[in-house]
Amino acid sequence: IRIRSTPFNTGSSNRRTNIDDITLTDYSGGGAIVSQPVFSPNGGTYYAPVSVSMSCATEEAIIYYTTDGTEPDESSAVYSTPVSISASTTLKAIAVKAEMINSSVTTATYTFPEINEVSNIAALRQGTTGTTLYKLTGEAFLTFQHAYRNTKYIQDATAAIVIDDMGGKIQTSYNLYDGITGIMGTLTLYNGLLQFVPVTDPGAATSTNNIVVPEVRTLASLTSDDQAKLIKVIGLSFGTPDKANFAANTSYNIFDVSGTSVFRTPNAASALDYFGQPIPSMPNDVTMVVGIYNSNIQLHARNLADFIPTPLYNVNFQVTDGTNPLPGVAITIPGQDNLLTDESGAATTQMIDGSYTFTASLDGYQTIDDQAFTVNGAEITIPVVMQFIELPILSIASLPGIETLVGTTFAELELPTTITATLSDNSQVSLGVNWSDASYNPLQLGEQTITGTPVLVPGVINPDNITASIVVTLENPKYSVTFNITDSQNQALEGAYVHFNGVTYGQGVYTINNLIPGTYPYSVSKTGYVSQSGEVVITNSNQTVDVIMPLETYQITFNVKD
Repeated sequence: IRIRSTPFNTGSSNRRTNIDDITLTDYSGGGAIVSQPVFSPNGGTYYAPVSVSMSCATEEAIIYYTTDGTEPDESSAVYSTPVSISASTTLKAIAVKAEMINSSVTTATYTFPEINEVSNIAALRQGTTGTTLYKLTGEAFLTFQHAYRNTKYIQDATAAIVIDDMGGKIQTSYNLYDGITGIMGTLTLYNGLLQFVPVTDPGAATSTNNIVVPEVRTLASLTSDDQAKLIKVIGLSFGTPDKANFAANTSYNIFDVSGTSVFRTPNAASALDYFGQPIPSMPNDVTMVVGIYNSNIQLHARNLADFIPTPLYNVNFQVTDGTNPLPGVAITIPGQDNLLTDESGAATTQMIDGSYTFTASLDGYQTIDDQAFTVNGAEITIPVVMQFIELPILSIASLPGIETLVGTTFAELELPTTITATLSDNSQVSLGVNWSDASYNPLQLGEQTITGTPVLVPGVINPDNITASIVVTLENPKYSVTFNITDSQNQALEGAYVHFNGVTYGQGVYTINNLIPGTYPYSVSKTGYVSQSGEVVITNSNQTVDVIMPLETYQITFNVKD
């Protein structure tokens, strides 16, 4: 702590010493003390020149003052008219009257911080955040204000900015579109939003009833450079909100033809007139100011009048192949519901003014991509002609062969009714087929190849006359022979061997299959039984052969001698 002591009035009586703003008087009786001078306005921080008046309650007292920080005495300047101060100054004064003790010193410091003047908001936005003081010398127009934090949005021809006046420095009342000149303050950044914090009241509006036309913008075009601007989005729609009415401090998903964004309502203290009102269910042309929160664009409407229902116009699509209507065509318009043409080839939707593109697609037809059209205040009909996709056949998938009996007619072959063709774009398509019976002989044993012509559908061509083919193998009928083997007592005999047409079959195998018509020799044997043999004649049916095997017998001869 530094204490500065200044001797004053060094005579033999009423000697005094000033310690900073405290006066110590060696009082030895005598006259009264002159009242201390009063400054108006008092010291403080000022942003414009100030005229300081001085007064003293003691009548006819003379006020002496200094502006250089030195202690005043009767040799200092005499106060007669207000003192103009335009730079940081320490003002000191005393009051003196004959036969009275001089007043104590009145001291006041008037501080004038450095002010950086900028002519427009674009230049202001280039400033630095912190304590640097800026003065916007150009006129800016008020586009939005609400009570929460005394928020104001101002804009000029170059840019816009938000005024965050939580301290209530601006006491002057303004109307929308008033012009304000000479706003002073510092810059702060709140979650990505640049804010101008005022330090003083700029005073009365410098103009009124100005016209500020909102920029017509799409959601996708908005960036951080558009902060605080007054804009209008045509055909803005709200997503599906949790509640039917607007609420304070709430974010809503919104979209237009270009993309999506967020609509944000301010704090309840802003008391906007659309709080509690129904959220629009149809597109609206909405005037808003642009905010930002953590790099995400947020838009704010000012009042109910900012919402204007967007006119809708019929857009009719009529799709044909050049002659006939095409049903089932999928029509896609970015940002709109998908459409499907009806039996007459027609599809209709309602849209707002704007430039759009559509895509039309149908299997077998060339897709129409990004076809442009414009809606401009009236119903429109868009004729769409789609062309077949004519893709040539590259190959036809092979088919499994058919095995059947000699004598099977062509109609009895049960040939496949469809084939699979690979087209030039490597896609595959199922086609009908017309089989030709020209080369088929139902009595010819062995393999025969039958060819078929694919049945073409729209979009498929066959310039190389590629055909389908299938191999048919005709065989003789196959029959079986079953041996019914018994003993002489007509009891089934197991474990015998059948020797059939030169082949011996396994023990107990009595049925021989897959035999074609003919005469076949056979024999049957079993140990202890008399073998049997014969022939089987197969013509056109299965055969059963009864074989009776008697036991082997032996002759015993007795030779009797004496």
